[in-house]
Amino acid sequence: MKRNNGRIDYLLKMARIENIFVFVAVTGFSLMFFSAFFAEVVSLFYSAKLDRLHYAFFWLIGFVIGVSVGMRWILTLAISLIANYDKTKKALEAE
Repeated sequence: MKRNNGRIDYLLKMARIENIFVFVAVTGFSLMFFSAFFAEVVSLFYSAKLDRLHYAFFWLIGFVIGVSVGMRWILTLAISLIANYDKTKKALEAE
């Protein structure tokens, strides 16, 4: 067990870094998608193109929707990552 501590620490560090990248990617994608999607859907209902102020306003509303909808996925992902981290740590320490 003593000689494997370096390897275990390295693997846990890599797992943490990978989880952070996954978390940031999922969060960013959900926010960008809902923001752009909402602004485009609203602009479809107007016969004319939205000016920048209105487009930014609806983009902001979409951002808020993205935060609220994305929080469920973010929390689910965070809980699963924490659970997998604990399982990985226990499995590696059992070696």
